[in-house]
Amino acid sequence: MSSPLNRRSFVQGIAAPFALTYAFESSLLKGAWPTPQGAGSKVSLAPLHRFDRMTQEWLVDQIRDKELEKKNKWEAIKTTEQARAYVDSCRDRAKIIFGPEPERNPLNAKVMKTVERDQYRIENIVFESRPGFWVTANLYLPRGYSEKRPGVIGTCGHSLNGK
Repeated sequence: MSSPLNRRSFVQGIAAPFALTYAFESSLLKGAWPTPQGAGSKVSLAPLHRFDRMTQEWLVDQIRDKELEKKNKWEAIKTTEQARAYVDSCRDRAKIIFGPEPERNPLNAKVMKTVERDQYRIENIVFESRPGFWVTANLYLPRGYSEKRPGVIGTCGHSLNGK
């Protein structure tokens, strides 16, 4: 039984790369390929291995274009009416992206704990965002105001190291 790898096939296998290298370096192909910059050529070569970055570079270009477009829209807003029209267009796009709002349901909010601070208080609450889906959150309420005021609600997320 003969081995599939013999001396002849081995030599033929390693000879091919050397033959190709010699062909590219030979005088037959001199000048057919651009040489690196600084070696007497004025041709600038694109960096190699650019294909692994093509998608990322395309996405970055798209983001930059959109940021410039947004900046130009913002700079064009001069009146209150233009600002309201811009806000309305943002709301319309959000409705298209996220779909219709779900039906309103009772929140059934419960204060679990209150922490008093000098300028505000923190209420640890739970509420039902959807029937049977409870959400924990911290509600930051400013002190010293009897009329309705804006508050800040921070929903608590989870990660590998806890809340």
